[in-house]
Amino acid sequence: MINLKLFLRSLSFKLSLAIITIILFTSFTVGIVIFQGQKTFLEKELHKKGLYLSKLLSEQLIEPLLYEEKFTLYKTLETSFNAEPDYILFAEVFSLQGDPMVALFKEKPPQNLQPDILKNINTVSFKEFADHYEILSPIIAKNYGIIGYLRLGISYKTWKETLQEVHSKAFFTVFFITLLGILIALFITRKIIQPAQERMLRAEKLSALGQFASGLAHEIKNPLTSVKMLLQESIESQSPLEKRDLEIIEKELNRIDKIVKDFLSFARVNKRELKLVNLSELIGNVVELCRGEIEKAGIDLEIHSPLPPLEIYGDEDGLKQVIINLLLNSFQAINGKGGKIEIKLQKIGKQAKINIVDTGLGIPKRFLPHIFDPFFTTKKEGTGLGLSIVSRIVKEHRGKIEVFSEEGKGTNVEIILPLSGKSL
Repeated sequence: MINLKLFLRSLSFKLSLAIITIILFTSFTVGIVIFQGQKTFLEKELHKKGLYLSKLLSEQLIEPLLYEEKFTLYKTLETSFNAEPDYILFAEVFSLQGDPMVALFKEKPPQNLQPDILKNINTVSFKEFADHYEILSPIIAKNYGIIGYLRLGISYKTWKETLQEVHSKAFFTVFFITLLGILIALFITRKIIQPAQERMLRAEKLSALGQFASGLAHEIKNPLTSVKMLLQESIESQSPLEKRDLEIIEKELNRIDKIVKDFLSFARVNKRELKLVNLSELIGNVVELCRGEIEKAGIDLEIHSPLPPLEIYGDEDGLKQVIINLLLNSFQAINGKGGKIEIKLQKIGKQAKINIVDTGLGIPKRFLPHIFDPFFTTKKEGTGLGLSIVSRIVKEHRGKIEVFSEEGKGTNVEIILPLSGKSL
């Protein structure tokens, strides 16, 4: 049977993942569009700013340039520097022949400009660099034409700071929208999946209950059929039951009694009495109860237990039932042919590991996925509830159980249980 819980979780996960992927992709795309849009906008604004400063400064330089008043030229550049300290990196004024007249710079002088370059400058031109861009602008006087040139360096620093700020705001905006979208997506997914999950789980429970009831009825029906046939035969022949028949009836009734007890043990939700349990001592006590019968069958029984003893918080009776059931399974698997059973207890990190290993018949590979299913058994006399009970008790102790087996070679049952604070 397909595990519907896992299926629904997988469906819910896939639906949530699909929605989240769409939201992330959309948010990422929107973020890039916003960032690129802001970058382009700020670049244009910076160019406008540079063009405005170049035009304004060129107009202010006309008169002192006509009269070659270098001091006035210098003061004009200085005034512009002081007015726009975050933008202007350097400024130079050249004569019509391309000779430098006045230069002012913030940190380091700009690279020398070849005079031939200026001869071809008739309009404002831009040139990009890593940390700034340059504006070369002709200084044009009315009635005189071009009388000189202005070279202006505009810093990217303020532009980059503004862009970084915009980038941060865009990132947090997109992050918030993405987070909100994911939460909404998960909420919607839950609303969609939950009703379907409840219906399917209800159907699964009803199906499991039906199979459980069918298995129980089948297990009880077989011995009842034997008893019924013996009684009918006695009634029809009008003769009393023989001793052999009574023994068969007793055996079958005992089998029914065991099935009912196992069923009640499986179905009953016990309130476990948790206390500090010494696993080494518990396993030793269980082994002493079973040792006589096991060794009588010619089976070697070995226990490997660490020092100091390992302790867990658990229900002692429940844990004893686990070890007894597994020992009994190993004993029956060897089938009186002589063999070996090993019980190994060891500490693995913060956990106790119990291995019960036998050299019995082993379990066919095709049966391994079903060994913990209620009423599943490969034994003629088994009820199929033993391992189901063992699995449930282990899980109630926050542990896990695995079975490794190879047909004809034996079985290894491994139990992992969390240790108590004293054994950590």
